[in-house]
Amino acid sequence: MQETILFGWKQIAGFLGVNVKTAKRYAQIGMPVSIKLIGRPVATRDLIKTWFENQITNEHIPKPT
Repeated sequence: MQETILFGWKQIAGFLGVNVKTAKRYAQIGMPVSIKLIGRPVATRDLIKTWFENQITNEHIPKPT
């Protein structure tokens, strides 16, 4: 199975259904995003989805509206 890669804050935020500022805040609290490789954020849908669902389940972050 090939994971879909998200490049940049706009793609990551769009995937989560939040704004860019919120996506950056999620990264600060542990969302799996890498910036080292190409100088901009890179993440996979599967890792973000798993992290996000975990956070909502444990009520660490609110569900997006």
